[in-house]
Amino acid sequence: MIRMLVIVAAGVVALAVGSALLRGGSGAAPGDGPPPAGTAADPGGRAVACQYDELNVERGRLGVASAAVDGSRVASGSFRGGGNGYARGVRRVAWKPGTNVRYAISLLLPNGFHDRIQGQVDLMRWDNWPTERADADWGGVAIWASDRRARLLRFGGGRPEDVLVGPFDLPEGRWFRLTVVQRLDSRRAVSEVFLDGRRLGRSSAPNSYGRTVRRVRFGLVAVDSVRQLRPLSLDFAAPHASPAPSPDCRLTSGRTPVAG
Repeated sequence: MIRMLVIVAAGVVALAVGSALLRGGSGAAPGDGPPPAGTAADPGGRAVACQYDELNVERGRLGVASAAVDGSRVASGSFRGGGNGYARGVRRVAWKPGTNVRYAISLLLPNGFHDRIQGQVDLMRWDNWPTERADADWGGVAIWASDRRARLLRFGGGRPEDVLVGPFDLPEGRWFRLTVVQRLDSRRAVSEVFLDGRRLGRSSAPNSYGRTVRRVRFGLVAVDSVRQLRPLSLDFAAPHASPAPSPDCRLTSGRTPVAG
């Protein structure tokens, strides 16, 4: 059951408790505002909010489920279809070229998720949008609509998508842990993808454009704003991005989020 919903509108993060339904409208800002904050009356919302530096939602909603997975409270994201939309958490990093990095998320794709995909859906992705804007570099895991299979990609503004690892299949109807390990470089690169600890592939192709990475996004990160007309939803939990400061998100059980 959804206990709290989060919305970003005009750069302000709002939290609501109980049955109130909050949604991201078509005029909401992309969300580079201050980190969201929970309240003492809403420990579930705080347990999700403290895992991220930002929570963004547009044309959808972002809620908190009562369950915990891998020691972390679960976020439930949905996109209502049509136009640019997302429901995601963001962690800030400062990954320079040559840095060895790891980023990971636990995901639950509902049954039928792949059948609803009409355009590319990004699930976990780094970028440098705060500094490069329209010329930003991107890299991460996305599902293509052509075969509804996932790939680790390098891409960016006005540039083609380079497939580093894949295609590979992601399960539906159960939780899984998706992890990417990379040495970010345009010449001496290494990229690996793991599903529940099992390596799916490895590549030495260039995975960076030689500029500093500023953020990692998790959840329903991005959709094809033209082709994706059907609604989409998923649950995500236990984000990891290193090297970067780790938030203190201990739950009442004393368990802490997994490290990757």
